[in-house]
This record gives sequence, structure tokens and C-alpha cells, in this order.
Amino acid sequence: MPGGRESSLFILALCLATPARAQTAPVITIDDFQSIADVSAGVSLQTPADVNQRPECQDLALPCLTPRTFGDLGLILSATIYPGEIVGIVGELSAYSDSWASYDANCDRRHSICAVEQSNHVRAALAGLKVRTPLITGWSTRGRFFVQALAGPQWSDVGPRQRVLQPGVGYDGYLLNGMAVRVEIDYRFAPHGGRDLSTSRVLVGLAVPLGSP
Repeated sequence: MPGGRESSLFILALCLATPARAQTAPVITIDDFQSIADVSAGVSLQTPADVNQRPECQDLALPCLTPRTFGDLGLILSATIYPGEIVGIVGELSAYSDSWASYDANCDRRHSICAVEQSNHVRAALAGLKVRTPLITGWSTRGRFFVQALAGPQWSDVGPRQRVLQPGVGYDGYLLNGMAVRVEIDYRFAPHGGRDLSTSRVLVGLAVPLGSP
């Protein structure tokens, strides 16, 4: 019957169209590795001034010890929104533990053997702008270089809250699934307070894209 044939064709077309509509949008556009936002987590290594070295140890009445051989480890969480391909708005939370030494309350301060280990926990909540390059391809790799400048408050166990400035540069190297390995170098200007906590910082982390433009 003509009516039965038309009904069968309509049902077949509906079945073929339904899976196409049910597919979800990809997380990113694979061709250009763009996303409307990303979130990242990483570990950092920073090297604030060693307060157990002269002249800081004498000015602060702390033990004067041999130089430290390794920096302070920290954790970073950040999120970026991209209104366009090039410019992003960044928010960052960070924390690290700065190791130092002080005198034991019951020791003779003429002998550095009385020094006890201390930890100064430094935390910051920063925000600012990022500018990145268009997608760079070559040698079977895809990535973007970027520069950014962040500012905001920093807290420390040994000093008052202070406002800091943190410019930096970095590179996002994209994996096949759209995630990126992020390598970043920053410098945090934090010269005020009881101690100078200005420090360079190296960060390695993983960025996860959210949404497609």
C-alpha cells in the first residue's frame, strides 16, 4: 500500500537521524585545539630568599647555616576562560611550604646546633590576563606559547597579608585527546612584610579543556 510504504520510509529516516542528534559536542575542536576554558593542576618549585644566610640571618636574629640545596615544593590550581582564541582571563590558587630554621627557645644562641626546622606556609589567590599564540604545529607536535600577568593577595605564617605581582611565560603542548602538558616559569614580586618572599617559580602541570568555541 502506498501509505504503508511512506510510513516505513518516514520511520527509517527518523531512526537514522536520531543517533546523529544524540551525539554530544566534542570537548575541543581537534583541528585547532581550542576550548572556551580550561582547568589545570600542577606542582611548582620556588626559591625564596634563604633567611639562614647572611645578612638576613643576622638581621632577623636567626641561625646562620650552610646554603640550602633544593627549593620549596608547592601545589597550583588554576582556571582560564577564553573570550577569544588569543586572550584569556586567569584565576590561580597556590600554596607552598618554605623551610627555614630558628633557634630553640632553651639553647645558647652562640651555637647554631640549637637550630630547629620550621615551615612557613605561603598561600596566594591571584587573577589576571593571559595572551597566547595561535596554534603552532611542526615536528608532529601542537602547542601554544603564552605570557601572563597575575596579581592578588598572598598570606604567610611569618608576615601580614600583602599584594603581589606575578608575570610569567609558558608553553602548552597538546596531547591527542586535547589535554595539554603545561610548563611555566614565573616570578613573584613580594618584597614587603617581615621577610622578602619574592621568588622565581617553575611549574609543570596538566590542563584539561572545557567546551568548544
